[in-house]
Amino acid sequence: MIRGIYSGAYGMNVLQLKMEVMSNNLANINTNGFKNEQIVAKSFNEQLMNLMDERKGRTYFRPVGLISQGAVVDEVSTDFSQGTLEETGLDTDFAISGNGFFTVETPEGIYYTRDGSFALDNYGYLVSSQGYTLLGQAGPVEIGQGNSFTVDKDGVIYVNGEEKDRLLITDFINSQQLEKVGDNYYRADRETELQSFDAENYQIRQGFLERSNTDLVKELTNMLTVARAYETNQKLIQVQDELLGKAVNNVGVVK
Repeated sequence: MIRGIYSGAYGMNVLQLKMEVMSNNLANINTNGFKNEQIVAKSFNEQLMNLMDERKGRTYFRPVGLISQGAVVDEVSTDFSQGTLEETGLDTDFAISGNGFFTVETPEGIYYTRDGSFALDNYGYLVSSQGYTLLGQAGPVEIGQGNSFTVDKDGVIYVNGEEKDRLLITDFINSQQLEKVGDNYYRADRETELQSFDAENYQIRQGFLERSNTDLVKELTNMLTVARAYETNQKLIQVQDELLGKAVNNVGVVK
């Protein structure tokens, strides 16, 4: 019965984290380039139960069967599938159709993002909403003040009709190894950085932004399912607690 309480409690912990992740997905449904997250749960390693048997002054253990103690969170997985593209008409907005991430330079190092909402700073450089500099193959992307520019589908930047640079679109062998650092950015550790390469299967759409890939209806439906499962685990623990109380108070009582 104690094991039943633990199993229910572990299940509630998993469901609570699922609810938190789904709430974050819904909160960012209007965030440019946001990627939906999902909880991956796993069961505890099954344990062999043994029955202790005393015979002829010796103790024997006979196997009864396997039992699991419930589930725990294995990892938080990110769905990097393509979000819908929305036209904005702004020259400083870009969307990646396909694989890869925009590469930006920050005081903490190189970050990656699918949010293509940029602007020109006072020095004529393309920067993110947090002021991070967008990088091209030759370094920070400099447009200059008052200059017209275009970016073609391959990411090549033309300033006043002349080729200036090309956007640095970075991809990874395994994007799941990227670490979320807040504000819709990702960071790669040294090992993941070694597995990065210039993205190939993509197109740049100037004047567009990629929307969140969160499915509103699906997410709301999943939240209802999780809420009901959480309530079921609560009732399970209550039943186990009542049975435990009866065992403590009634078993072995002389009547």
